Formats: sequence, structure tokens, C-alpha cells
Amino acid sequence: SKLDSANSFMNEPNSGLSKKKKKKNKKKNNGITVSPIERNQQIHLNPERMAQRKARFEETQSKRNTFNPNTSPLNEVSEDLAIDFNNSSAIVGTCLDLEKEYLRLTSAPDPSTVRPIHVLKRSLEMVINHWKQYQDYGYACDQMKSIRQDITVQCIRDSFTVQVYETHARIALEKGDHEEFNQCQSQLKVLYEEIDSNNRKEFIGYLILYYIFSQNKSDLQIFLRKLSKDDVNDEVISHALQVRSAWALKCYHKLFKLYLSAPRMAGYLMDWFLLRERIQALKVIVKSYRPTIPVTFIQKELSF
Repeated sequence: SKLDSANSFMNEPNSGLSKKKKKKNKKKNNGITVSPIERNQQIHLNPERMAQRKARFEETQSKRNTFNPNTSPLNEVSEDLAIDFNNSSAIVGTCLDLEKEYLRLTSAPDPSTVRPIHVLKRSLEMVINHWKQYQDYGYACDQMKSIRQDITVQCIRDSFTVQVYETHARIALEKGDHEEFNQCQSQLKVLYEEIDSNNRKEFIGYLILYYIFSQNKSDLQIFLRKLSKDDVNDEVISHALQVRSAWALKCYHKLFKLYLSAPRMAGYLMDWFLLRERIQALKVIVKSYRPTIPVTFIQKELSF
């Protein structure tokens, strides 16, 4: 039948379609294209090409080893340019402008466009005052990133560096900018290992809440093992640990009570994952209290 002949044609290994493919493959093989094995053999037989390949490989490896954003705290420049900014080759800026637009680096920084630390301190104070007065996040974020960049290219790592990242983290936290807060928090995590700060415990508590927001349970467990007894007694860290416990146990009643008593800026961080947890809690309430639930009960239980 026609159906049987069609099936036999489709299953036939030497059909007209496969013959056409074979002809195309023969044409390719007769042309310039060579197999990877033959290409490698040609390279190994040619010493000049082997030397070029080795030099290209060593150049690539040196670029990777020059700058590693996972181990170096200078990843402010990693997005722009992989330059080796160590203390022996750090530049000293000469720019006296308080305001400077943030621009990604495409070449080695020019000292005339970089502000020294005494100018950066005045710039930070100006940004803080402007933020308090106008709440212009676009301007504040741009200026803070510019200050961070000038600090990075000059290899400034002291209490002022910590202050800059803490300030930007607070501004980003208040406006709900997850990306900038995460960048600042990642830098502070490294800086706190070298430089002491009165706000270290506060930001440790924020980091615990950020792990809850990102639902990063593995990193959270590793981080909690590093906490000392003194850290656990801190107000912000203690509150964050109670939130973690309530979140892990899905104890929504306790979780939303802790939201109402969040210290300092912990409430801003809890806002990031509150809607997600409210939806889960509402599902539990609907299953438990149906067929009718007073709206006032929902309002109180979910801390609206």
C-alpha cells in the first residue's frame, strides 16, 4: 500500500535524503575544511604555529591570574577593566571636583580624573546631605559608585572605605535596590575581616536576612557556623536568627510578629521577602480556618 511504501522509504538507510547528505559531506571534505584531529596534527608538525599557540595561551592565563573578582576585594573595577591594582602600583588622584559622574573604565585610570581621599571624604558628606534633603536615588547611587571606583583604583582600604560601603548599602536598602546592596554587602564581608567597624554586627544581621530573601540555605548554614557567642548576643543578629528559625519552621505567626519588632533597618530587608511569605501563610490559614475567615484576623495575623 501507499502507507507501507512511505514507511519503508522513511526507514530505508540508503534513501535519497541520506544520499544527498553524503554528497554534501563529500564536498565539504574535498574543500578547505579539515577535521579537528588533522588540524592538531598540522599544528604539532609546525613549530612556528606551536609557539604562537603557546604564547596566546600564556597571555590568556596571565590575564585571568592578574585579576580574580572572587578573591580580590577590588571587583569594583572587574566589571570595567582587569587591571592589577596592588599597593606598589597604586595611583594617587589629583582631581578636586566634589561631584563626578560614574563611568566604566576602558583603560588605566588617569590620576587627573581620580579624587584623593580628602576630597572623597567631602564628596561623601555632600552625597549624604543631598540624600537626606532630596531623596534622589539616581543621583546618590551614581555618586556613590563613583566614590567607590576612586577608592578602588587608589587601593584605599581603611575605615573610610568601610564607611563608604556601609553608607551606600543603607541607601540601597532604603530604596530596595537588591543588586547594589548585594555588591556593598559582599565587599563589607571581606573588609570586616581586616578592618574593625562599630556596625559590623548590624550588617551581619542584614546578611542573614538577605540569605533568607535569596533562599540561599547552604551559604546561610555555612555562615551561621562562623558566628561567635558575642555576635549572637547582638540585637540585630539575635533578631535575624529568630527570623531564620521561624522561616525554616514555617512558623508564620512568629515570623510576622518579628517583622513588627525589627530593629534598625532590618524591617527594610524583611520587606523584600514579606509578600512571598504572606502568600504561603495565607494558604495555610485558608486551609485551617475555612469556610469563613474575618478580614481583621488576616490583617492582624499577617502584620498588615
